[in-house]
Amino acid sequence: MEIVKVTASKLRWPGATATCPMGKKVIGGGAECSSGIGFIWLVRSIPVNNNAWYGYCDTTERIIGKITVHAICQ
Repeated sequence: MEIVKVTASKLRWPGATATCPMGKKVIGGGAECSSGIGFIWLVRSIPVNNNAWYGYCDTTERIIGKITVHAICQ
């Protein structure tokens, strides 16, 4: 088992995809959002094409948000 972690920052709607190494399938995953100010929440955290995990967040303001997405690969 291997955990792949990807972090991204973006204005208003940060999103990212954590992709498993070639030959491995995603068996689980998750995402977390953070921001220095204002409110931010996780909108979506889903598997993609059996080999990746995708997540994105939304904020109440035009602020930079950060997302970290984890894919559990096997």
